[in-house]
Amino acid sequence: MVMVVDHQIHHTIVRSSFWFWIVAAINFSSEQYLCNIC
Repeated sequence: MVMVVDHQIHHTIVRSSFWFWIVAAINFSSEQYLCNIC
Protein backbone atom coordinates (compact mmCIF):
# COMPACT_ATOMS: atom_id res chain seq x y z
CA MET A 1 0.00 0.00 0.00
CA VAL A 2 2.80 2.39 0.90
CA MET A 3 4.58 1.58 -2.34
CA VAL A 4 1.44 2.36 -4.37
CA VAL A 5 0.94 5.72 -2.64
CA ASP A 6 4.64 6.54 -3.01
CA HIS A 7 4.43 5.68 -6.72
CA GLN A 8 1.39 7.95 -7.15
CA ILE A 9 3.15 10.84 -5.41
CA HIS A 10 6.27 10.32 -7.52
CA HIS A 11 4.16 10.18 -10.70
CA THR A 12 2.34 13.39 -9.72
CA ILE A 13 5.62 15.20 -9.04
CA VAL A 14 7.07 14.07 -12.37
CA ARG A 15 3.91 15.10 -14.21
CA SER A 16 3.72 18.53 -12.53
CA SER A 17 7.42 19.23 -13.18
CA PHE A 18 6.91 18.10 -16.79
CA TRP A 19 4.12 20.66 -17.25
CA PHE A 20 6.19 23.27 -15.39
CA TRP A 21 9.02 22.91 -17.93
CA ILE A 22 6.56 23.05 -20.86
CA VAL A 23 5.01 26.29 -19.55
CA ALA A 24 8.45 27.75 -18.84
CA ALA A 25 9.61 26.92 -22.37
CA ILE A 26 6.46 28.47 -23.88
CA ASN A 27 6.86 31.63 -21.78
CA PHE A 28 10.55 31.90 -22.73
CA SER A 29 9.92 31.40 -26.46
CA SER A 30 7.00 33.85 -26.45
CA GLU A 31 9.15 36.48 -24.71
CA GLN A 32 11.89 35.97 -27.30
CA TYR A 33 9.24 36.24 -30.05
CA LEU A 34 7.87 39.52 -28.66
CA CYS A 35 11.39 40.93 -28.30
CA ASN A 36 12.08 40.10 -31.94
CA ILE A 37 8.90 41.92 -33.03
CA CYS A 38 9.83 45.03 -31.05
